[in-house]
Amino acid sequence: MKKNLIYTFVLLASSTLVCQQVVAQDKEKNNTTLQREMILEKEFTPMVRDASKVNVLPQVESPTIKKTAVRYAGWAAPVVPINGFNPLPAADYDTAYPFSTKRGYLDFGGGNYLNLKGDLGYKFIDTDKDELGFWFQHNSTNGKVKNVDADGKSKLKRNDNRFNLYYKHNFEALAFLLNAGYQFNSFNYYGVPVGVPSSVVDDIYTWFPQNGLTGFDKNQTAQRFGAQFGVLAHENRDLQYKALIGFNRYGNELGYFYGWDGATENQVHSEFSLSSKLKEESRIGADVEMDNLFYSDGGRDNYTNIALNPYVNIENETLKFRVGLTADVTFNQGKTFSFSPDVRLNWEFAQSVFLFSDIVGGKTLNTYARLSESNIYVNPSLLPKDSHTPIDATFGLRSNYFANFWFEVFGGYKMIDDDALGYRLLDGNVDDNLLSRNAISYMNMETSCWNVGLGMKYKYEDWLDIAVKLKKNGWELREGEGDVFDRPDMEAEVGATFKLTNGLSFDIQYYLATGRKYRDVFSLVPAGSAPLGEIRTGSLKDIHALSLGANYQINKTWNVFVDLNNLMFQKYELWHGMAAQGFNAMGGFGVKF
Repeated sequence: MKKNLIYTFVLLASSTLVCQQVVAQDKEKNNTTLQREMILEKEFTPMVRDASKVNVLPQVESPTIKKTAVRYAGWAAPVVPINGFNPLPAADYDTAYPFSTKRGYLDFGGGNYLNLKGDLGYKFIDTDKDELGFWFQHNSTNGKVKNVDADGKSKLKRNDNRFNLYYKHNFEALAFLLNAGYQFNSFNYYGVPVGVPSSVVDDIYTWFPQNGLTGFDKNQTAQRFGAQFGVLAHENRDLQYKALIGFNRYGNELGYFYGWDGATENQVHSEFSLSSKLKEESRIGADVEMDNLFYSDGGRDNYTNIALNPYVNIENETLKFRVGLTADVTFNQGKTFSFSPDVRLNWEFAQSVFLFSDIVGGKTLNTYARLSESNIYVNPSLLPKDSHTPIDATFGLRSNYFANFWFEVFGGYKMIDDDALGYRLLDGNVDDNLLSRNAISYMNMETSCWNVGLGMKYKYEDWLDIAVKLKKNGWELREGEGDVFDRPDMEAEVGATFKLTNGLSFDIQYYLATGRKYRDVFSLVPAGSAPLGEIRTGSLKDIHALSLGANYQINKTWNVFVDLNNLMFQKYELWHGMAAQGFNAMGGFGVKF
């Protein structure tokens, strides 16, 4: 009841701003499946190897709102892996790969650790009426990485392949969309057992002999298939609408315990949007999304979530304003009704100086498909409950007053109910001959976080681009004691691109993450002995990831490139006991045809 009163007060206060000529912002949908809160996420897009691409300093815009609900459409976009395939647990989405004036492209590169990556795409039809094309991506690695807190090395294997076919037809009043895709990912649960008392390390595999564990040496196989179709109105129409429906199937071959089969997840995602002009500067609308989830051997019951988002937008030349409310209705999982505000402001109160504010929230569906995008090692037999963000408020100032220079400062606060925090869990029971794999499980906890940060971008003529982003987080538990693990307390990103006139360009990137905590849980029931168990918490080493790339555009068709990663020769972990690659280099070529 108190939360509802808070939301009502926020909405009334925001409506008062409308009377003071505050303007609305059109809702910008986020098309990613990944809520970018996971650790180690690098948001700088790797160097695009296309001399014809013009890097223009972005205009100051209202902040992008990242809605927390899962969207199938995001998976239809190709993925840009970290340069050199240093296998951080997440990737960026590239929704507009530069075809230039050609119909197709091919990139291929390889390096140490047997790192390989390739991209292939082709547009069969590319007219004002029809677009038909496909893209294929391959990323793999098969090498040994040095353990950080233990002796020796661990074999890291991963083979990720994605194929997508897309079609679009433009009618006079609307467009018809169709996407279909398939993903095959094979990998091992690498790393050293953590949280295990040293006195029983040598006994574990005596109690659980490898030849008695089904699939002990077998790689996990995760497959994903999806399809989506729908219609949407063209942008120049007074009446805007969109209707989409998609199906997504995600399945693991191996379960969490040796001898178990993996879980299968089927998701039907439907969305409908409708908005209309009230007056010249105002628009009223509503978005409705429904997700139906069906599981087998997944440790979760089937359920349905419906998200309702009515809103009003008001916009003029200097001010944008949006006021709305998001209501999530869930059947057969957790709380039935949950509410969050949807209030966004972008006000140019002085020339090229903007005040912005976003007070949003919503439901995060913790599905296998979503979690696997940021962590392929997610427990294949057990999922956390869905998370809900009652409020995520950000306030800031941004400006592009000076030519070719853009900056912003911001601060905010958010609360998350049933936040999903990843931790290492090793579980076993000799009597049942069950031993778990080296996967990452998730624990639901009530968290909150304040943050402050700044961002800057600078462009000098056509040969230099610099971007800097700093963010300080203050994560806390709202219930219980201890530290919030699986989250960094500070992140920094720096990127610079240098372009020379002879077709040679350089790209340097640096990523820093500090204050990361971990949690390990060890639980074992030996035959004829008392149960053994231990919980360990601690800090992970800071991440200092420095990379340098060089690209030479031979002509309009061919280019060659070299990428050097982890130039500071740092030893750090993605998760406790799961080390990242050391220094690695990759070289390759690209062709447009």
